[in-house]
This record gives sequence, C-alpha cells and structure tokens, in this order.
Amino acid sequence: MNKITFAAWGLGIALLGGGIALAAEAPDYLHWPKPTGANAKYAAIDGHRLHTYVEEQARIAEHYRDAGHPQFWGRISGTSGDAEAAQWLEKKFAAAGLSDTRIQTVNYLAPQWAPKSWSVSLTDGSSNVPLTSAQPSYASPDTGAKEIDLEIVSVGTGGEDEFANKDVRGKAVLLLKTSLSRQIGPQDVLKRIEAHGAAAILSTDLRGGNFTAQSYKA
Repeated sequence: MNKITFAAWGLGIALLGGGIALAAEAPDYLHWPKPTGANAKYAAIDGHRLHTYVEEQARIAEHYRDAGHPQFWGRISGTSGDAEAAQWLEKKFAAAGLSDTRIQTVNYLAPQWAPKSWSVSLTDGSSNVPLTSAQPSYASPDTGAKEIDLEIVSVGTGGEDEFANKDVRGKAVLLLKTSLSRQIGPQDVLKRIEAHGAAAILSTDLRGGNFTAQSYKA
C-alpha cells in the first residue's frame, strides 16, 4: 500500500498543487524564418538578447531564495524579490529613453499568504521518496507542525466514474490535471473530491523536469 506523508502544512479540499519530477530529454527547439515584407522591421529583434532579460529576472528570484527563503521563493508580490524586479524594470525603461518612470506602491486588500516550510514524501513501506518539487497550493492551512500519513488513491482526471469502487474518505487523492494551468484542478472536480471525503489532493500535470509552480484552488 502506498502512503503519502505531509508535514508542516494542513489538509483540506486543496492541500497541494505541484509537480512530480520526471526525466525529460533536452527539447528540440523550433526555428522560425525571419519576417519579411511589412514585418521586416521586426527582424532586428534578437532572441538571444531578450533571453538575457530572462536570466536577469531569474537571478532576482535567486537573490530572494538565497536571502533565507529556500523553499518558497521567486519574484513574489510584496517581497524584496518583487521590489528588486520593479527596480530592474524601471531601469530598463530609463535605458530605453523613457523619462517619466516611477514605482508606485499599492496596499494589499488582504494579508499576503506565504508558507514557511513543508515536506511531502511517498512510501511503500520499504522505501521513501521525497517529492521535492511538490508545493502547497495557495492559502493551504498548516498541519500544526505535525506529520500526517495518508494512504494515496489515484482518481485519474477526477470524473465521477473514477470514484467507482474506490474509498477515498480520509485519504489523499492523486489527481491528473488535463491542462497546464495554475489551478490544482477544475472547480467541479475539487468539489467532487471534497464530497467523497478526501483529506488531501496531490495534483500533477506530468510535465517533465523538476518543475515547481504556485497553484491555486480555483
């Protein structure tokens, strides 16, 4: 029997949204011909130069990670990573010749949610596999710093027929997402899982690589 262990954050209708690490081969990138005619003016756009912006933004996220946020990190709204990203953009605007540039501070309508730490692992009784790319969905309640062991049951894409002859009450369900969205699953599927009494959801879209994304309940 496979079991899933959650620690440091709580269980509920939408406990977890994250990816499961899978091996993936290096992608074979597409190559597009340069635009001609009326679109020839866009031929000067340099993808390699634009990619340096991606790298600079990634370094901003890493600065926040290395400042004491090893799990929940990035250019997250309301953090120093967010402020550094805004300063980066303001400088780019100025370098492009824009003169009326400024950073405007706004107040949040509600407190910003941020998990402190968490862990998820899968065990079959003889071995234990940490799911390092798993991440709690936004606003998940914590577990009171307790470890919770749950049997895990696959429910496919979450259709009603997937629950036939399956007892998920008090257990964790493995849900396969059918789209690459930031939601852990469609609203009707989440309500169905809750109605069947599941204690937690482990959601994955099976994209390759050790990919981590912040998911939301709806």
